Amino acid sequence: GIAVLLVIPLFLFYVHAVGWSYTLSDENRKKIGLFRMTVLQSITYGVSGVLPLQGIVSEPLKLLFIDGADYDKDDFAASLVIDNTINGIAIFAVAAAGLIYFAAVMASGVWIWVFLSVMIALMIGLFRLLILVQKKGIVGGVLNLLGRIPFLVGFSQKHTEKAERIDGYVRTFYQKSSRNFWLAFFFHIIEKFHGVAEF
Repeated sequence: GIAVLLVIPLFLFYVHAVGWSYTLSDENRKKIGLFRMTVLQSITYGVSGVLPLQGIVSEPLKLLFIDGADYDKDDFAASLVIDNTINGIAIFAVAAAGLIYFAAVMASGVWIWVFLSVMIALMIGLFRLLILVQKKGIVGGVLNLLGRIPFLVGFSQKHTEKAERIDGYVRTFYQKSSRNFWLAFFFHIIEKFHGVAEF
């Protein structure tokens, strides 16, 4: 039974990797391969699971572990920005569905529905704003903010061109890859339900 419980999360990592793969360009997806992405997801999830600030730790680790491979690094970095956004939307969607379900089956007052409606509308607005900021250039924006700190000016200037390329990939994805967005979202939803089933 313990062996089964240890193996089950591997499927979760695989499903996450499938969703993540749709945020890459077709060429990059083929070069990196689903097996490598699943391994990356498994390793970084395992490492970040025992460290604080796991969301901040795991994504840079993916870039480090795959360094040296024949792939477009800027497209890969952009995919991490997009995938984490879509994953966040999937988490919110499942949480919102759960809250609506509990409000519906319990004897809830009108104020509960008003509260839920306002919260859901606010979250949808925040995600729309986040995507709008990403289209404008979120990586470059963060780098510009860092550039205002005296000892990080050199770092900011050194990586400005790279940030612009990453932002370009992010912008192109949102403008031209709506099908891939929804495919990635679908697999992340499957991943969330898998987590429930595992629990």
